[in-house]
Amino acid sequence: MTNLTEQLLSSRVRDFGQDRPPSKHAEESTAVEKKMKPLTRLNIHSAFWILASIAVTYYFDFLKTVKETMQADSWWLASGTCLLAVCLSVAFYCILYLEWYCGIVDYDAQYPALIPITTATFIAAAICFM
Repeated sequence: MTNLTEQLLSSRVRDFGQDRPPSKHAEESTAVEKKMKPLTRLNIHSAFWILASIAVTYYFDFLKTVKETMQADSWWLASGTCLLAVCLSVAFYCILYLEWYCGIVDYDAQYPALIPITTATFIAAAICFM
């Protein structure tokens, strides 16, 4: 058993520096990657969530509630609205500008602070709206 392990290791060390053509498996995987299409921006899943948010907004009379709360001059609503505006502007910056305009798909790797800032402002806005 030890002799077999030594033979395998020595063959790997011996072949380490040699350039070999890529294996058939590597060629197939690159061909599959080239054939894969990126997901569309608006698919059934996205459309469902957009329609669900519209239905919830209509069902709970959100706009009427906001109007009544604004007449009560609530500073919690004003704070939550400002925080939500910050959250949405960072999200639109990531999606529209970085991903669509600049072509940066992995923007969270280049700008690691954007996701925690967006999450924190959304949580703070949700607390203000409670």
